Amino acid sequence: MVEDKIPTQADVLHAVQAHLFNLKYPKVAVKDKTEQVALIEIVFKKLYAFEIIDPMGFTHWVEDSEDKDGKLMAIVQSGRFFQFLQEQEEDNGEEEE
Repeated sequence: MVEDKIPTQADVLHAVQAHLFNLKYPKVAVKDKTEQVALIEIVFKKLYAFEIIDPMGFTHWVEDSEDKDGKLMAIVQSGRFFQFLQEQEEDNGEEEE
């Protein structure tokens, strides 16, 4: 449904952001972790892992200048995910060489 449609993928991420904003961006306990993890980070990792949203979709969402529904907080809470995503892209680049 959203495959190869970067703007639509960004819309999905905006919907996730709006929903989690309404929930006040919760953090949850995760098995084998000593600290709680932001739910948005978990959701983003699953969307990426199941290939629902590709890296360009996440980039499009981040670069969208519209700051509503606590987008700044969403970006802050998903920082580790974006670090993970960058590492994945770097690893893929090395494999292609």
